[in-house]
Amino acid sequence: MPPKYKRLEPRSSHASLNPPICLRFVLVATFITLSIALFTLPSPFPPPSPPSSAPLKVLVDTDIGTDIDDTWAIAVLLSLHASKTIEIVAFLTSTFDTLGRANVLARFLTDSKAPTIPIVVGKSTPVSEAYAQAGEQAGLDYGANFDLTTYPSVILEADWFTYTTKLIDETPDLLFLELAPPDNFAELGKSIPVVGMSGSIARGYDGISEPSVEFNVVGFEGGSTEYSCDLYKEALDLTLTPLDTCGDFIIEGSQYQQLVEQRASNPVVSAVLDHYDSWAAHDPYNGVYGPLHPGTTSTVLFDVVAVALMAQKEKVLGGDEWMRLEDMTVKIEEEGWTVQVEEGQEGKCGGRVLEAIEWADNGKISARQWVMNLLVQ
Repeated sequence: MPPKYKRLEPRSSHASLNPPICLRFVLVATFITLSIALFTLPSPFPPPSPPSSAPLKVLVDTDIGTDIDDTWAIAVLLSLHASKTIEIVAFLTSTFDTLGRANVLARFLTDSKAPTIPIVVGKSTPVSEAYAQAGEQAGLDYGANFDLTTYPSVILEADWFTYTTKLIDETPDLLFLELAPPDNFAELGKSIPVVGMSGSIARGYDGISEPSVEFNVVGFEGGSTEYSCDLYKEALDLTLTPLDTCGDFIIEGSQYQQLVEQRASNPVVSAVLDHYDSWAAHDPYNGVYGPLHPGTTSTVLFDVVAVALMAQKEKVLGGDEWMRLEDMTVKIEEEGWTVQVEEGQEGKCGGRVLEAIEWADNGKISARQWVMNLLVQ
């Protein structure tokens, strides 16, 4: 604050009160010196912060309603969206009953009290009897009675391609976050950066020490394998978490209990656990997961690791070097195996990819805490 000056009394006209010329010179010089010193002192206030960078714009492709990990991943994304470090420009539903998936998503966003984010009903796949009986739709009942017309922004399947291609063309620096088999991405035919969950290089499901044929590569009964070939060929910059890093990522114990305790007060957590309860009650994958325990532990959160990988790569809100990334060439073999090969040996199905091949020291613990920080308010 500027100094407070004493009020000066009117100067007397008595000559003896006028200082001599030499004294006046000294006073003026002293005033100038003090003024210079005052203006060169450091400010008690910090310098203004530089303007924050624009949020990362993200288009999210999801098959919500099959496994429950998409729901958890979207909850984390909503927290990032609220922080304005990312902007979710739209959700795109992928494969089979994409309208049913849109119902699930619309109810989840509504129950979470999320801002309106466009939902695009993506390219559907005919639901065969085999698919209908495979337990792949356990999560759809959650949205079955939701009136999609009450959601403020829905783009129906007839317009999905036109809407999405225009959105991509008109959104600079857009990131495509792939949480599903890449049928939609391949259909769009756009060369844009992609971060996603796909494949298995050296480790498989549940952290086993050998690779598995991974679902997002092949889809149901191999129906998405050709689209995965397109993903490797068309993505401008492909970064993936294979099962090597995402295949055993769960939330349990005291951390999970924090979420349970917030169920009544935190609408996002409440919506996640409500969908988890509904999904578990409908025998997902006809019991392949074994006993499910929505009250005490999550299932494997594959897609949450993809969100963490996006945060790591793009330096989003605390994203850290949780995973070791390796630039490699991957070939997708006919059965759906994703195999590291020498450059040029990938043939027509494969390409260069940055793979999150393993966790850094304490990386998984830190990433899990990052997720908890975003979910727990």
